[in-house]
Amino acid sequence: MAASLGTGLDLPDEVLGAALAVARLVPTAPAARAPGSAFAAALDVPEGAAPLTETLRLLGRAPERWPRVV
Repeated sequence: MAASLGTGLDLPDEVLGAALAVARLVPTAPAARAPGSAFAAALDVPEGAAPLTETLRLLGRAPERWPRVV
């Protein structure tokens, strides 16, 4: 949502940790990630990725492709 609105996102560590824990529980089976599903196929997570980046990539989102907020 923040990327769509062109705003930054600053979440507390507790929120980031909770979101990452939930993202790790989302099923990754192809049937669960088929077109029309809530989430795309999980993307590779770079070594040492920040919690938000890992969360988004586990849910099939590529934040590096979004416009930068200045």
